[in-house]
Amino acid sequence: MRQSDVFNALLTNYPGEKISQPQTNGQGAREFESKIPCFVHDIDTRAKKIRPYLDKVHKKDLRHYLQQLQKEIRAELYPRLSAKDIHKTRKSIKTVLYISQAVRRLKKRKIDFYNTLQESMGTLHDKQLLLDALSKTARAETLSSLQSAIADDLQNIKVLTKSFYG
Repeated sequence: MRQSDVFNALLTNYPGEKISQPQTNGQGAREFESKIPCFVHDIDTRAKKIRPYLDKVHKKDLRHYLQQLQKEIRAELYPRLSAKDIHKTRKSIKTVLYISQAVRRLKKRKIDFYNTLQESMGTLHDKQLLLDALSKTARAETLSSLQSAIADDLQNIKVLTKSFYG
């Protein structure tokens, strides 16, 4: 569901290009909505089982994990951006943001940086997926334009990380 919405939004920048996607007429969204009560029940059931174990996790351990994860993120981003693992790095950033809410250890500057960075990485990833989807059917100028947009996004991420870490 999300991918088709993202692709349609990105395709507005490339008039005349289309991706063949299955016509669902909202069926997927309706099906998902109908299952929400089951999802909520499953979450409540599992939360009750997990809650006693959460009390045994020390904040010190969470802080240590948070520090290790931040070191790994920095190594992936600076001084040289590892573009091939950018989606994995984004997931790590999101994990840091979630954990930091529990331990309240990140400063606002770092939270803002991580939020901006993971949004930029998400946009980049969406464009990479669109490029893959269009690679066999799109016009050469569209592919070139999309590759240029991806290169610009990568450059923006490099500038962002250099200004923060450098």
